[in-house]
Amino acid sequence: MVRRLLCLLLTGALLTAAVGCASILDGQTSSVTRNAETVSPSPSGPATADSYETLVTAILRLIETREEKGDIRVDTYTGDLKADVDRAVSEIPKNTPLGAYAVSSMSGSVTTADAFNSVEVRITYKNITKEQLQNITTVSTIRYLKSVLHTSLTNGAVTTAVYAKGFSLTSDAAKSLVAAVYNENPSDIVMLPTTSLTFYPDTDTDGDKIVVLTFSYQYGASTLKAMEKTLQSAVERICSAVSGTRDGDILLALCQKLMVTVTYSTEPVMTAEEKTSIAPNTAYDALITGVADSSGYARAFKALCDKLGIPCVIVTGTFAGQAHTWNIVTLEGHAYHIDVSQCDENGIAAAFLKNDTEMKNSSYSWDTAHYAVCDGPLTYRDFYAHT
Repeated sequence: MVRRLLCLLLTGALLTAAVGCASILDGQTSSVTRNAETVSPSPSGPATADSYETLVTAILRLIETREEKGDIRVDTYTGDLKADVDRAVSEIPKNTPLGAYAVSSMSGSVTTADAFNSVEVRITYKNITKEQLQNITTVSTIRYLKSVLHTSLTNGAVTTAVYAKGFSLTSDAAKSLVAAVYNENPSDIVMLPTTSLTFYPDTDTDGDKIVVLTFSYQYGASTLKAMEKTLQSAVERICSAVSGTRDGDILLALCQKLMVTVTYSTEPVMTAEEKTSIAPNTAYDALITGVADSSGYARAFKALCDKLGIPCVIVTGTFAGQAHTWNIVTLEGHAYHIDVSQCDENGIAAAFLKNDTEMKNSSYSWDTAHYAVCDGPLTYRDFYAHT
């Protein structure tokens, strides 16, 4: 009986030890005595700081979770603690992206209790919710920023907050990126919104910033979503009716389809809500309302090419000295210009599968550094006979 009891006690001790080890591995910790100085505090325990840099980091972590009060252990702090606390609570709301975005004011005081030194921080926030703080997306590359913008614009987001780290983002650059994302996704993003930006901190200096982009749309979210669905149905219908053995045949068929479907016009049209007149410059204008300027043709053509997997980009430049938009496609290893609006106005031969020299000789101008060199040998004659 005694032997059995000893076995049970030993087994219980082993199980307790095993559970304790498992708890530590899972990130859980039990309490430790104060003289166990080699034991690090648990992730859920008090924050610690031993320098000005780690003090700022600890305060920023409080802001990230919108804590209004927090204690930071400073037992091993090196430096003038009181001066550093005063400096941190003064500089963080002005000079750090997160502080400038979220904090109205903050204060800090050094206290001593039970032989431990700590800094008590109190934070007053602007009209910023915890959810808004959690929804800030950190971006460290332009490519990822474009992905975030694509998601926001596709969903009709009113605001998007990003934390730009490792690169400087100006207002003009951000607006150019919004326009680029729109031009790269003409069937997903029905209309380019007006974009305004607010920077935190709002200074002219380079460096990391939180940028809040606010989008203003011509229509409400439900209307835009319905327009998107209608546009994508039209794209699918047109693409399903096109045939050809070579991509050149398909491109020509798409061009001819637009020439039949769309009427070229640069005259502004009244919006459905009759608030303002805007240029007919969207893929929706071209494929649904049937009237478009050169931008509308180009965006519609790209939407169709994207659906069929043919590489196509939108080019912005000038034609005969006026702002103009057209496309560059990649066909059989070479890049070519196609201006569907001018094909519609002056015939296929005018602007289908043109190289750079031919375009320049026809009074086109564009920033050649931003687009592929078009020097392929094909012309409309290589495919026109197939129709």
